[in-house]
Order: sequence, then C-alpha cells, then structure tokens
Amino acid sequence: MVLLESPERSFRLLLLLGHVIRSAEKDVVSSSSSETTPLALLALDLISHYASFSLPHQVSCALGGHRSVVSVVASLPVFFLTRASLKISFFSAVIAMTYNNRPAFQLLLEELSEKHLLKFITGAKAGDSKSAVALNKITADCDFDSLLRFYSTQVSDE
Repeated sequence: MVLLESPERSFRLLLLLGHVIRSAEKDVVSSSSSETTPLALLALDLISHYASFSLPHQVSCALGGHRSVVSVVASLPVFFLTRASLKISFFSAVIAMTYNNRPAFQLLLEELSEKHLLKFITGAKAGDSKSAVALNKITADCDFDSLLRFYSTQVSDE
C-alpha cells in the first residue's frame, strides 16, 4: 500500500483502477446477469483507501472531468446503490473521493443525486454497523454529522 500513499507515484495505478471499473461495468451491461466481478469491488476498495489519504489524492481522482475516476464510479449501474454486497464499497469510494472536496462533489452531482449519499450516511448514523465501519475507515477524523452537513450544505449553496 506504500505505492498508494504518493499521488505522483500512484497516478497510473489510479488510472488502471478506473479502467478495471469501466471494464466491469461493460461486462455487466453486456451480460444478462447483473453480477459484478470481485476485481471491481477490490478496485472500489482500493480507490476508497487511496482517496482517504489526503486532498491531493482526492484531487487526482477528479482530474479529467467526465473521464475521471469520480465520474466513472458515479456512473456505475444503479444496482451498485441498492445491493448490500456492492453499496458499501460504492459509497465508501464516492465519499472518500468527494468529502471536503467541492469540485469533486460537483462532478459527482452530474451523475448521482446527493440524496443517495445522505441516505447512506444517515443509515450508518442510525446503527447500520457495516456502513459505519466502512465510513470510519475512510473518514477517521470526522463524525457522521460532519458528513451530513457537508453533503447537505454543498447542495443548498448552489
């Protein structure tokens, strides 16, 4: 994981992770089942870990606008938002890339409503232990109220 700690050294790895997610999405769309590969889940988990290091890490996830990792993840099929086996990795990646990063969050809003994020965070706050553990891993220095405030305020500031 040392490679992930430096945004400069890990940018190619980040691009590769985005490609893995794009490929998994194409495989799901072209097949009759909506099963995703374990590799796509691992890629989402690695992106969460990477983006949670610092603001420069988050910024690198938003580079490229509509071709960025933020956009790729945000445009995944809707079942990533609803299936228990996928949504924790999905929301962890999204929150790790966008929390306290207004430009990345604005990019996310082009693909995904903030209501989904607020619902996930509210569930974690209300006692969904798996969601709470995932959020604590990527945002160890903040609480659920801070997350809710950021995502609610960013939309109302528009």
